[in-house]
Amino acid sequence: QIPVLGICYGHQLIAEALGGKIDFHPGGREIGTVKITRTTAAEEDPLFSLLPGTLMVHVAHAQSVINLPKEAKLLAKNDFEPHHAFVIDNHIWGVQFHPEFTTEITKAYILELESTLQKEGFNILQLISSLSTSHYGTISLRRFYEICSQG
Repeated sequence: QIPVLGICYGHQLIAEALGGKIDFHPGGREIGTVKITRTTAAEEDPLFSLLPGTLMVHVAHAQSVINLPKEAKLLAKNDFEPHHAFVIDNHIWGVQFHPEFTTEITKAYILELESTLQKEGFNILQLISSLSTSHYGTISLRRFYEICSQG
């Protein structure tokens, strides 16, 4: 019953280790600040229940969880990424987004990958101008800390 939080690749590793499938996302890369939506399962989840129904998060990934493990409950998604967050056994969470990223970190990541992103068809100025401040990553990390402190 030890709380576990897998972020991005950790999210993918947990899914794969527990029977899901990961691969490169068929739609390519998701990067920047995006809107995700909580599912109804998130309303009762200790980590996600405090978050609003829709929230902005920072992302940077080309691989995804293609199929969730059978026992996973989907907690959040968007039109691009159908498995942005899940929980297994009420204490093992995976999030595809980066709660540890700030707008500045996301911008630096975009600039670091600028030539790759341009080759993939991204408009760098448009990506940077679409970044927005989001505190939901900090809120979710603090909530995870609280959950860990309870045990």
